[in-house]
Amino acid sequence: MRYDSERDWIDAVARVALDHLLAPLDQSGEIAKRLIQLHMLMLDAPRPVHNQFVLLTERALDECMTPRINDYLAGKWAWEIDAKAELPIIVLTIAAEIRALDRHLVDYRRDKKGSPFESRIEVGDAWVLLSRGPMWREKLVKQGEPYRRRGMLHHRAVPMRVGGYIVTLAEVADPRVGGRGDDNKLAAAMVHGLELHPSIAEGKFSITDITAPAALQSMEAQVDLAAKANCWVLAWPELSVSAEVRRELAKSLLERSIDKPMPPAVIVAGSSHEVCEKGRVNRAHILTKSGDKIAHHEKAVPYFEASEWGIEDIDSGNEIAVLVSRGPSFAVAICKDFCDRSQANPYVELDVDLIVVPSMGRETTAASHVHAAQDLKTKAGATVFVVQQSDPYWDRSLNYVISPATDLDMGAAACVQGSTLSVHRWTRPEEHPT
Repeated sequence: MRYDSERDWIDAVARVALDHLLAPLDQSGEIAKRLIQLHMLMLDAPRPVHNQFVLLTERALDECMTPRINDYLAGKWAWEIDAKAELPIIVLTIAAEIRALDRHLVDYRRDKKGSPFESRIEVGDAWVLLSRGPMWREKLVKQGEPYRRRGMLHHRAVPMRVGGYIVTLAEVADPRVGGRGDDNKLAAAMVHGLELHPSIAEGKFSITDITAPAALQSMEAQVDLAAKANCWVLAWPELSVSAEVRRELAKSLLERSIDKPMPPAVIVAGSSHEVCEKGRVNRAHILTKSGDKIAHHEKAVPYFEASEWGIEDIDSGNEIAVLVSRGPSFAVAICKDFCDRSQANPYVELDVDLIVVPSMGRETTAASHVHAAQDLKTKAGATVFVVQQSDPYWDRSLNYVISPATDLDMGAAACVQGSTLSVHRWTRPEEHPT
């Protein structure tokens, strides 16, 4: 629940502290439960609490955290707050307890084998706790950053529902993702000569077919270029790959010669309108280097074009897939799922490093993506990879790519992309000193 007053929030913190008097019986599960309880209190705290957290120094947090870890090792788990204390002291107390539980849990489970996905801890049916991959850590945290950016350092707390959407988890097992190189590379592919074949009736439209000259051969060539550049993500735009061509691409990946460079670990094969058991959806398939499907995303927010086409005739998706690797974790959105500024962005609530966004539209669409990317970076410290094809019915001239290296302050003009395959560096974040 969201707390509107400091007093209500402080009372809730005091009640949780009472629940934590005794040592946990099941170390991993109970520590995770306690960590999530405090995490939720911070997320739901009123604005004055968040203002005080921003002012906390890392030195103060470390100085309060270390004695608490020693307490745990000595079997002393109880903690308390003085209800009459000043708000800054109360915020420091709960923030340091979060840091201590976060660090103690990762140390306690250090000998547990398996990937972050395999060793995940489910906390009830509402949260999943994932350890951060050993090869990928948050940027160096500092005073002035909000709680979402520097609350926990060693775990991801992924909610199972955000903004009314169900969150699902899938594993990216390829060890190349987020490796120890100086940088990681993402590839954005555009479709030359793209044609959409719409069906328009009663103020609604659907795309019955997607065509392009030598579509499969062009995509195979783009896979080759991305493979030679050692990219671990390759993405095509929204409504740029028909279901038939995508199936042919998957077959091509499966049959690819081992003498060729290895394809990207994660391939977001554009999207298309597909008819399935629930109706018509705008679905993006996420494939492995071998063409196996590991997840899909169905667009939740339909496009609306006022003058001719009307509203996109699709059944809205109700799930967001989070892809977990030994390095970064990321999610997929389709166009307005990410850039719709008329409502709160659910992706801000996901504890992931990257959002991959196949998109289609004009400069105004790209500008909305830039705005959403700025908001995501400020609030959650995450970044985006938007691959946007120009709308073939309105403006064939400009495609846009927003990458982790994009200077967002330059606006949409800095995102124009002229080539059909571009490679973008994602510099590995600095490690937080531990």
